[in-house]
Amino acid sequence: MSLARPVETSVATPSGSLRWYALLFSAPRAREALAAMFELESELRDATAPRQDHAVAHTRLQWWRAEIDRLRGGHPQHPITQALRRLDEGADFGLLHEIMSGADLEMAGLTYASDAELDAYLFRSAGALHWMAAALAAPQVEADALRPWATGVGRVVRLVEVIRDLGLEAWHGRLFIPLDLLERHGLAPDGMQSRDLGPAARAVLAELAGRARTQHQALDTLAQGLPPEAIRGQRVLASLHLALLDEIERHDFDVGRQRLDLPYWRRPLCAWRAARA
Repeated sequence: MSLARPVETSVATPSGSLRWYALLFSAPRAREALAAMFELESELRDATAPRQDHAVAHTRLQWWRAEIDRLRGGHPQHPITQALRRLDEGADFGLLHEIMSGADLEMAGLTYASDAELDAYLFRSAGALHWMAAALAAPQVEADALRPWATGVGRVVRLVEVIRDLGLEAWHGRLFIPLDLLERHGLAPDGMQSRDLGPAARAVLAELAGRARTQHQALDTLAQGLPPEAIRGQRVLASLHLALLDEIERHDFDVGRQRLDLPYWRRPLCAWRAARA
């Protein structure tokens, strides 16, 4: 396996980050697709960050919606969308509107009532992004054949991030854990907002972690028949997030008081092993 060229760093993919390693082990076309999607993801996350003025965030999201329509019409203006069009002029870029819907949900700061609502959010916030990246990386494969794999990767990544970022999001009044899951553990929403999470709160996070692990275990089956060079980077990203989940579990889900991360020394070997799988 050869690495095509050094990976350019950016706000979306700083050197040594989990997404940077996903690019490092990607084939050239898949790297371009993932890089563009990570840049778009970063733009939308910045626009919907809790610190942003609501009116400014709304204006930025409206601009991106118009830009996606310009992309679909063949006249994109932003370097990100121009890069996407260069990859595949005929791609169905309408899927990007699903990602915009995920950004709307994050800006609204909704708390989801059920597992089904959470799953819909996971698709819009990460699943659609990885589906678009996979479709651009493997245009020879039917998009529907890529969906289970790509949306599974997005689900793993975003679930682990929801667990990791619980303390920070709760500080800003945002909670991505469904109410029915809290009720099963006898918790009210404010039970997840303490810096010192109790046993029930940690059990909630353990259940979410179990879902992420189950989804990750399914990825090998879902990848069968797909071109390895097109999905290698996404496989690396999912495996790095699973290793991050191991680290969070090792600290007994102590995410209320700190933002746990995967140690830098563990990342290269984990990424290499996933890429070789």
